[in-house]
Amino acid sequence: MFKDKLTSGAGAASIALGGLLISVATGFLAHFTGWQIAIYAAGCAALVAQIYFRELFIKQAAEVKEHERRNELDSNFAELKQETEDAKQSYLKSQKDLADIIRLMPPAHTMRQFGLTYSSLHNQARLFAVGALKKPDALDPEKISSLIRQGLDALCWLMQRYQPSANDSPVSANLMRFHRITAVQKTPALKAFVEDHLRFVPVPSDKLQNLAGVLTLEQAHSASTRTPKPDDVDDRISPLALPIADVSLYAHDPANAIEYFIPVAPRGFAAGYQYHPDINVLTQSDYYQNSYFSPVVRDELIAYFVEKTTEQQIQSIVSIGLGKRFIDQGAGIPWGVINIQSPETNTMTEDSMASYIDIARPVFEVIKDLLLLHSELNQEA
Repeated sequence: MFKDKLTSGAGAASIALGGLLISVATGFLAHFTGWQIAIYAAGCAALVAQIYFRELFIKQAAEVKEHERRNELDSNFAELKQETEDAKQSYLKSQKDLADIIRLMPPAHTMRQFGLTYSSLHNQARLFAVGALKKPDALDPEKISSLIRQGLDALCWLMQRYQPSANDSPVSANLMRFHRITAVQKTPALKAFVEDHLRFVPVPSDKLQNLAGVLTLEQAHSASTRTPKPDDVDDRISPLALPIADVSLYAHDPANAIEYFIPVAPRGFAAGYQYHPDINVLTQSDYYQNSYFSPVVRDELIAYFVEKTTEQQIQSIVSIGLGKRFIDQGAGIPWGVINIQSPETNTMTEDSMASYIDIARPVFEVIKDLLLLHSELNQEA
């Protein structure tokens, strides 16, 4: 308001000054002719107009600047308000996540017992590794397999604690190691194992064609809560090798890369994790409609999972990759995948499964370290 008055006053002063000049000039101009007076009057009028429009321009520029300042303040306020709302939502989400974690965690005595089991396993693995460094020739592969089975047994026991039923349905677990094709081809014993037990291959006439490697399963790397001792093998396990698709097959279509891997273990290995709360879906042809493998492989897979659900009474399964996800580019080693199986369907939700994986992660790391020792023993990379 003050600025408006000041500007208006400046305009009035300019007009008054012009009038004064005209009044003074009247007596002075009496000595000039008519055309000279006209020219002088026009000059005075131009001067007055110039002063008026200059004041008007200054006023408008000040108004524009004030408008821009207000817009900037409004924008800053809106950003601050949004940041405050985002911070509030982040805080509420963190509270909810914490509440979910607490709700999904097993009872305290379970956590304590699992912690003791992990501590014992970790100490055994550490002492074994130290002994192997001192006497490399004394590195016993069976001792490594025994420690791996103890780790798998601990994972089975923890999974039982997450199951909703109170009857402690038996849970089984196994480890499938990853071998690159180069390792398979240069290791006679491994190559013979793969040729004898590789299933679901895309090119039956040349089993290793279009493969980056294979996942192998041996009875020595299996465990079950139905056995009396933690390091007993699961006698239902049969040797098996599964194909891992070569990157050349899906490099042009990275968004659908997972569809080039068969379920369940190869997909868990490729993506880092895959959970099927009811594997009966794997016995239906509709499940495979987007997959990039042949109808022959699809039919073989359906028959395989029908056998799993009927003869072995496996109803749910989760596959958790060890090391980096295979389909990820960059540093890291994809060591293999752990499969955990239950005779019950829908034993866990996605949230409770995430909680299980977080709690079990230290055991995964011990098993991965044991695999490293095993690979060094067999001179594999």
